[in-house]
Amino acid sequence: MDQQKKASSAQYGGEPIPFLRHRRRARVLAALSALAVLCVVLVLIRSGGQSLFVLTGSSSQPPVAVTQPLQFGSGDRVLILAPHPDDESLATDGVIQQAIAMGLPVRVVFLTYGDANQWSFALYRKRPELGSVAVEGMGLVRQNEALAATALLGLKPDNGTFLGYPDLGTLAIFGRHWRDQPPLRAVLSRATAVPYASALSPGAPYKGEQILGDLETVLRQFRPTVVFMSHSADHNPDHEALYLFTRVALWDLSGEIQPRLSPYLVHYPRWPEPRGAHPARASLAAGQSSEGADRRADLPG
Repeated sequence: MDQQKKASSAQYGGEPIPFLRHRRRARVLAALSALAVLCVVLVLIRSGGQSLFVLTGSSSQPPVAVTQPLQFGSGDRVLILAPHPDDESLATDGVIQQAIAMGLPVRVVFLTYGDANQWSFALYRKRPELGSVAVEGMGLVRQNEALAATALLGLKPDNGTFLGYPDLGTLAIFGRHWRDQPPLRAVLSRATAVPYASALSPGAPYKGEQILGDLETVLRQFRPTVVFMSHSADHNPDHEALYLFTRVALWDLSGEIQPRLSPYLVHYPRWPEPRGAHPARASLAAGQSSEGADRRADLPG
């Protein structure tokens, strides 16, 4: 086994093989995230649970979220990474409209086709969608919905790229399915590779290096100056996975591109508040409630 490792390293000039570098980086990112959460918990315990991130206000007044208007320059190139079809509209519809109004290049990349949302399709079709053909059909419906939504925002179909990795399976891929490990098998479709002909890499196995390679291809080709991506605190596993894969990809390409990063949050308990459309109300930061309680200390940054 040691001889095999030495032989593999020799193929890369004595350096660790790429997969091992990625796994080490993934472990570093996971360790840093865990350490950040632990530090927050310890400080909260010592502070008696009081807010750590009140931006303005006093103990007798609710904190006020201070937000800065989004600023683009004339040379910006805007990349939006969405875990599923609909996240691009939920999180960045205003970003897309503003960038297009300024004549900036915009690209939206979808990690999955959103083909594991069985409950919504049961309501939509009035019956369960079972089997690989039905699951792929769900994914194509979601793809068409995303293209229609982004068209309303001003994008053309060729401004969107779909990677086609398994809905609700990408975090498991990040954790366990690299190099010598078998590809993940999707729960509903039972597929082990990208089944969509319209995807960036049709037939790519459900493995970490494939997702990483596709993201790096997009980053190299588009060369964004600003990247909008899912937040590490998001409670949906695909949102968390996209954040992790993107950070590793940017780590790999740090000598080529260094875009500004703007993570967005979609799935988080009791946020946004209040629910529904309230155009006259100022929006609150994630973790800050309408009653004045500030829970942003729960966010791992």
